[in-house]
Amino acid sequence: MKNIFIGLLFIFLNFNLNLGGMQIDLLPNFVGYLLMIKGIDELIKESEFFDKVRPWAVIMACYTGVIFFLDLIGVSYQLQGFSIILGIINMSISFFILYQIVSGIIDIEQKYGIILEGDKLKSLWSCMTIFDVLIYVSLFFPAFTVVLSIIAIIIHIIFLIAFNNSKNLYYNERDKFFHS
Repeated sequence: MKNIFIGLLFIFLNFNLNLGGMQIDLLPNFVGYLLMIKGIDELIKESEFFDKVRPWAVIMACYTGVIFFLDLIGVSYQLQGFSIILGIINMSISFFILYQIVSGIIDIEQKYGIILEGDKLKSLWSCMTIFDVLIYVSLFFPAFTVVLSIIAIIIHIIFLIAFNNSKNLYYNERDKFFHS
């Protein structure tokens, strides 16, 4: 779960360096998806949800790698209208992946009778999804976009904290299971 968590940090935290039409993502999403794939591979035996989501994470690693390259050479800057459509597709697949991961955590809880706070993660996932969709809808009302973006950032941070807590619970429970 550690690799999934670090991957989520790369995916959720966007620090960009803009140089004219060129953009450099300092925490590239494709690196986040590659780390996520490594984490999924470690958990694939624990739940079928991780097996189902792995191909989608591979697709997103490739897709975000291409976007990273296009940003680097300044091509995506010229495709601004098209980037909204790509952003919606990106968001949809990302939330599907995250839903499968959260479902896998809930499945592990049920399978082993342990507490990993999967229901909390699922509630936060729902909030993130709602606010990120609202941000796209509110693009026509810029004042609302700023407020919704701030709320969404806070929810993403809370999700990362909750996921980190679930990760720690998983490793504590796994260590107890293997040492008894």
